[in-house]
Amino acid sequence: MRTKAKRFIQNEFSSAPRKESLGNTKNLRTMTNQKKTRDLSVGAKTTEVSDTCFCTDGADSSHYDNYIIGKRIGQGAYAVVRAGIKIYDKTKLQDSQRRKGVRREIKILERIRHQNIIELYEAFDTKKQVFLVMENVSGGSLHSLLKSRPNRQLKDSEAKSLFLQVASAVKYCHSKNITHRDIKLENILLDEKRKNVKLIDFGFST
Repeated sequence: MRTKAKRFIQNEFSSAPRKESLGNTKNLRTMTNQKKTRDLSVGAKTTEVSDTCFCTDGADSSHYDNYIIGKRIGQGAYAVVRAGIKIYDKTKLQDSQRRKGVRREIKILERIRHQNIIELYEAFDTKKQVFLVMENVSGGSLHSLLKSRPNRQLKDSEAKSLFLQVASAVKYCHSKNITHRDIKLENILLDEKRKNVKLIDFGFST
């Protein structure tokens, strides 16, 4: 089990605009040694709040330089999802309960490891955004799979296999005293072969 998130990073970092591209490695890391100019001014004003920590243990804002930000594949009310990375805009986290929800999501994902649940590699924040770096699941959602099938139906054998995996993920969460609270077709992703399930989006979990 990973150590729970501990720190809240208040340093400000400046960076040049990043080019969008697709990452093919497991966690989209780019092994570069490039360093960007950083503003470590202690007295600089910031909109961040002291009641929330967004970083997993050992991560901080400098980790932003280790990733290529891929194409956008989805968007919700508070976050944008790109290939392997979920990005929260801090301007949409002004409400204290919403900030606590993001922190809770990170802590929950740190606690769980299951073959049918999305894996969190690390989380960190910059002055304007919060980044959750997760495994990339490329087969689309169960919702998109159903839309592609005649009469939006699956064969019984296929439906049984997928449902069993979802039930296994939910049972595991309950064994950890975690309730997902937002299980729907859009939050059930499939791998490239559309055979294996990954339960995602723990933003409303408790």
